Amino acid sequence: MRMLVTAIVLYCVVALGLLAMAAKFGLGPVPASHHAEAMSQDGVDVTPKLEMVLRGVYQAMAGAYLGLALLVVYLALVPIRAGQSEAALIGLASLAVGVPGAYRARQLAIAARVSTPWQMAAILSLVAVAATILAILA
Repeated sequence: MRMLVTAIVLYCVVALGLLAMAAKFGLGPVPASHHAEAMSQDGVDVTPKLEMVLRGVYQAMAGAYLGLALLVVYLALVPIRAGQSEAALIGLASLAVGVPGAYRARQLAIAARVSTPWQMAAILSLVAVAATILAILA
């Protein structure tokens, strides 16, 4: 029972992190500060059309983060809590988002020497894996 409760709490932490990323990209500036800094290093001016493209990408990302957060919370509080451990595989979906996000953001951080949120993506991925393992073992 203790492992299951811990798994549910960890899934909720993942969901909170996903909500934070949704807010960052859905409500934050376009381009994000680290993107703007990296683009300016290459002499890229943010034109109105480029801003429109970035806003569309950011809003799609924000929607995906929000949708995944809602799904993680629902699955943690309903089927996983009820003992349906196969629903814990939502942790793998979190990896599908977190691993490439962390990898590419880290690449940008290194190449452009800017601060990106790669650590958050990596940590949330690890937390999702831990929650999945605990839920399956519970």
